[in-house]
Amino acid sequence: MESSQATRNNKKSDYGMKKLITFIRNVFRHNISITAYADEYSQIAKTAKVHRFAKLTSTRLGEHSYIGVGSWTTCCDIGPYCSIGANTNVGLTPHTLDTISSSPIFQLKKNATGISWADKDYAPNILDTPRTRLEADVWIGSNAIVMSGVTLHTGCVVGAGAVVTKDVPPYAIVAGVPAKVLRYRFSPEIINRLMEIQWWKLSDEKITRIKDVFNIQNPTLEDLNKAFTQNEQQ
Repeated sequence: MESSQATRNNKKSDYGMKKLITFIRNVFRHNISITAYADEYSQIAKTAKVHRFAKLTSTRLGEHSYIGVGSWTTCCDIGPYCSIGANTNVGLTPHTLDTISSSPIFQLKKNATGISWADKDYAPNILDTPRTRLEADVWIGSNAIVMSGVTLHTGCVVGAGAVVTKDVPPYAIVAGVPAKVLRYRFSPEIINRLMEIQWWKLSDEKITRIKDVFNIQNPTLEDLNKAFTQNEQQ
């Protein structure tokens, strides 16, 4: 009994030390708020930003992307130029519904209750959660929820308060519970051209040369071709 208690205490001590080391590491990173938390499995690009009270678990955050105040991401791969609003939950993990209880206390050795009656993991633990993928230039509005395993394709927009349960096509705007496509940001021709150009893969130097094109409302094929063809020639 004493040996078992000592083992549990050692595990708690190791876990506490890991959290302390992670906190200290984050304090010295200028792009992570001191009140935010990114675990040791998360990777954050130097040009990305994590705002206060955000929590990242096993999340890869791409260049020039940000995570808003109070948002949580779990097992996420987030591409460049993504905008995640305040108080969102991306990669929300489901509970088991076909057992007597949906409480993780019966199913996971480590769970949100802080107590476990499971002698092994009967359900996927948080790090085994299907990964949620945000491609490039995705915008998620405040208070939205994105379920685990979903892919938000390039350029799509998730309306505030939406609950996304399935993949969202490129440049689609979705909203509602569950989220449904309301419309597309551009015509099929413009979307296809943007997907061909893949501007989000350009260097910062190249993008800043043609930054004016990003402020044109409802750009035409001519606008895109002029800006990006000129950029290729420089």
